[in-house]
Amino acid sequence: PSEAGAAPADWKLPWAAANEEATSCPVKCRCGETFCSQACFDTSAHLSLCVAELSDEGVEDAPLFRFKTHALQTNELYLLAGKTIARMALLVDSGDQQDCFDSLFPLLSMIGEPWWSFTLPDDREVVNVTVEAHRESLQKQALESLHLLRLALKAQGPKQGVSRLEQAGVLDSTFWGALLGSFQINNFGILGDSTLKQYLSSLSNVPSAKRRTSATAPAEGEGEGEDEGEDNEQERLDPDSIDDAEIDSFLAALFAEYATVKDNRGNPLMNNPACRRFFRDFALGDPDSIITTADLHYSDEIERQSDLHFRYDLSSGEAKRGLCLKAFIVLLGLAMPKGASRKSARMHFCTYVGDAK
Repeated sequence: PSEAGAAPADWKLPWAAANEEATSCPVKCRCGETFCSQACFDTSAHLSLCVAELSDEGVEDAPLFRFKTHALQTNELYLLAGKTIARMALLVDSGDQQDCFDSLFPLLSMIGEPWWSFTLPDDREVVNVTVEAHRESLQKQALESLHLLRLALKAQGPKQGVSRLEQAGVLDSTFWGALLGSFQINNFGILGDSTLKQYLSSLSNVPSAKRRTSATAPAEGEGEGEDEGEDNEQERLDPDSIDDAEIDSFLAALFAEYATVKDNRGNPLMNNPACRRFFRDFALGDPDSIITTADLHYSDEIERQSDLHFRYDLSSGEAKRGLCLKAFIVLLGLAMPKGASRKSARMHFCTYVGDAK
């Protein structure tokens, strides 16, 4: 009999059960993005906005590269809007939705005024910038992003879909501003405990013999003493006895797990939202004060990394996407000083037996 609350062994998500063949083989793009299947990859419109498809020669002059760099340097909301329009173009191009109105329908209930008609400067700008000047500057910035996106989609997007969206007015300033405004107004964040952290914590309470699901069961009486000794060894693991090199490797693995963006070679970079998620899971006790401290230092470290990008083997554009591992370690020490970060790392190392995943 199965444990209370556990799903049957042969249970699958409804979508996965109906598409067993489609979900059997994960697909990874050259940029490092992973998709659950080829069908998922083909219908994602990912290739329309993937810089890995660009040739190395003259890549920095390519419209798509310039669009993404501009968004990362100004506002990542442009990336979300760009993905939305690329997806709409793919739907129209594939014939799944012949009428452009069909692809627009899910958005029409949200779309209202252009973003620059109601936005206000933040507290740091309000002293030096008037509302009118701020809105005018934002409109100019958003229209520059639209111009680059239009060029990028014409060069790399689905030709027929892009052409039909352009004829329908989807690629003009009015719709672009309204789309950005709808995202800004309807953008809600939900903060909750990390399910991954809860899962890993539950694993730490399971004997190691049960965790090794791929291992074959030993013969009666065989290996019992070894398993018991291994469990006892894990229970007796002293955080102070862990080698610094092991902690460094563990932190590097954690960094790679939480980082959500990459440089042009696929190396992980950690932006500010990812940093917040990391510190919420990593900090011992109440993490809110540590997250606040990390926020204060993040802008300084990303600016320092951008100014000295050559020392981190990054281009100027790459350095603005997020912190590399070296810069992140500096931020970690600032957010959790006096050895607090190393202490927390040692405690987590013991909990997860050195496995960041």
